[in-house]
Amino acid sequence: MGAPFRRGWLIAVMAWLGGIPSGAADELLWNRAEVLEQIAGVVEVRGPVQSRLELPDALCADGAFACPADRVYRFVLGLRFVQEVDRAGSDGEASRELVERGELLVALDLEPDDEFALRERLDGRLAGLTASEFARPRAGLGFLADPFEIDLVRRTLLPGWFCRAGRNAPAAVDVIATRPGAPGETTWGRAGEIAARGCGQIAAALAGVTPRIVRTLPNAGRLRRIEVRLVRGSTLEAATWADALRVQDLGDTVRFRKRALDDRLTGSIRDWRDGVFRGHEGRVGGVERSVLLGPENLDLAGRPAWGARFVFVERTERFGEEPALSPPLQRELAVGVVPIRDPLMPDEAAGRTPLAVPEDALIDRVLETLEASAAPGPDDVVEALADPHAWPSTGDWLVVLCPEDGRATWGIAPFVNRIAEVTNAAAACDAIELVIGER
Repeated sequence: MGAPFRRGWLIAVMAWLGGIPSGAADELLWNRAEVLEQIAGVVEVRGPVQSRLELPDALCADGAFACPADRVYRFVLGLRFVQEVDRAGSDGEASRELVERGELLVALDLEPDDEFALRERLDGRLAGLTASEFARPRAGLGFLADPFEIDLVRRTLLPGWFCRAGRNAPAAVDVIATRPGAPGETTWGRAGEIAARGCGQIAAALAGVTPRIVRTLPNAGRLRRIEVRLVRGSTLEAATWADALRVQDLGDTVRFRKRALDDRLTGSIRDWRDGVFRGHEGRVGGVERSVLLGPENLDLAGRPAWGARFVFVERTERFGEEPALSPPLQRELAVGVVPIRDPLMPDEAAGRTPLAVPEDALIDRVLETLEASAAPGPDDVVEALADPHAWPSTGDWLVVLCPEDGRATWGIAPFVNRIAEVTNAAAACDAIELVIGER
């Protein structure tokens, strides 16, 4: 008969007999979303300033752009658009890639009221930019596009220039002007030598202007989502400390001593020698606990206990044009906490005091450890359980850890950090699973 079938059969029988908790609930204990890649948009804004420019004249009598014109423009502006792509490296080092998204150079000559209105529109447009808009060249800004709509641009008193450029792309320009005596506006589109010469003049005029930086909030490019789910159960109900496991029932090689300290502290020791663990903790709670532990065969079937299964589920999600969601990576750790008789508790008190496990304190410590962890996983649960502050001075507990690899370790709190081997791991972990409840 296979082990999975045997475990399921035992759980069914125990549930029918009332020996395990019913309706064990899966609960979301903790989660986190870690940004593996984020994309932000950055605009370097130079100007607007007033500047004298010598530009090819769209209204030249000898033909459009056939002669230069030296004039003062009251609104000269440069915008450089960059995508910042930040990535978390597998080695823990972050990297940043800068992706050029083009430049926009503008030269207009507007009356003060029109210039003020355009500045207001420009500031509002830049402040409202999102990282997503940087998927388009120049984040969608340009000739006759917000904030440079026709209702304001057409009022330029000199031919207006809108240069589109990139780090490795030739310049192109849109020019708008009103011919004297002619209705409406005329627009020209030019590239090549005319665009290079005129746009170069505008760029040179802005070269000495200190830019101000506008940065969008980032969008997530890739996320790693981690959640920890918890299933817990207990068979402590109606039991007292008189029903707790006794140390002498564990084996001849196990040693456990507990002593009240009043206000003294006696330090801490954790030492392995020849496969045997020696531990001492005398810094917390006014008691000292000393243990000598080694590999043991643990008979936990039917013992009053508290159990918990911590399930870590990790997924990676990619956003954008090629969205993807990775299959879940799942890791588990089952924990069994079995009360053992407290040597400092009189028999009379033990017989009338309900058995207890410091469940809330343990879960709180697990949450604190997960929150501070760079790579949350089952090891963080073990670290939390090994914190002496999580265990009260009244009461003592045997702790069994059952990871997914089929092995198991045990200890006596607070010495629980994979202290000693459980030689009958399958049977001990089956007993813990019965306490937790059916999957």
